[in-house]
Amino acid sequence: MTRVAGARVTARENENKEDYMAAIIAAVVNEKGGVGKTTSTYALGTAFARAGLRTLMVDMDPQRASLTLATGVSRGSKSVADAMQAVIEADRDAEEGDTATVVGAGIDALTPHTVAVAPNLDLIPSGKELTSAEHVLRDVPERDRILAEVLAPAADAYDIILIDCPPSLGVLVINAMGAAQTLIIPVSPEYLSAGSLEDLFDTVRRVKRRRLNPNLSIAGIILTDADLRTTHAREITQEIRAQYGADLPILGVVKHATEVNNAAQAGRSIVDYAPKHPAALAYAEIADALLHHWQRAAPTPAPTTATTEPTAAVPTATRAGASGVSHA
Repeated sequence: MTRVAGARVTARENENKEDYMAAIIAAVVNEKGGVGKTTSTYALGTAFARAGLRTLMVDMDPQRASLTLATGVSRGSKSVADAMQAVIEADRDAEEGDTATVVGAGIDALTPHTVAVAPNLDLIPSGKELTSAEHVLRDVPERDRILAEVLAPAADAYDIILIDCPPSLGVLVINAMGAAQTLIIPVSPEYLSAGSLEDLFDTVRRVKRRRLNPNLSIAGIILTDADLRTTHAREITQEIRAQYGADLPILGVVKHATEVNNAAQAGRSIVDYAPKHPAALAYAEIADALLHHWQRAAPTPAPTTATTEPTAAVPTATRAGASGVSHA
């Protein structure tokens, strides 16, 4: 397995491809804003790409488009909104007898909507059209599966797909959960309070219960703006354990630093901008842990239909109100 150690990598090409997991789709999600979702997506994406893994990032935030801006990509003609609209139109054509859907067209149908950010690292930018997504998708059959259809041809073209979600639990985030195999949850101590993650876990339970994606799992939490050497951070860790159980891993701790903002202003991730900075090293370690975990866990791909049967049991909650969702 490729190792991302201290933002230094070993080329994937020198290793046996059969040793690697299938393509992973992970949504970076938290309904709270300002917790480091975009920073985490860009940093992890860069770390994976530097490890030789073909990585695609998807910006699903129509308001801020933070990931698009952070990468230095302008909000132009290419956008995830255009890709979703192409799927909707292709599905309508299929209903009228034309079976050449976007999925059938393969990766060539997705390519017009992607922008190369760095070697092995591509982006599907956000677009202003996403702001009207809830209205547009309202009458679309299987509306919560549109993003999954968009990303279906990318499964063979990329090793890792990271979805940067907006700070909400609306239709765009539901689409991300429908497309993803697993969730990564950045949490800032500033925003953590008793039950603050319950709405998110309720949404995950609903997604699983509706069989939109019965195998959806949670990879774990990234603590941002925190330092486990402090009493405050340790108390937060204890609170997470008490509320959601020891089976919800803390993937790592990333301290807030102005260097991270400087990197974003330069259109680069902290892993690329200052690879020896503690924040870059933390993200490199998280990326390395995720790669090893995904290889070991080999998560089941997200379902292609709403009737897929679940293959993993949901663990018992540790107390009333605990998450009740599977963690992988």
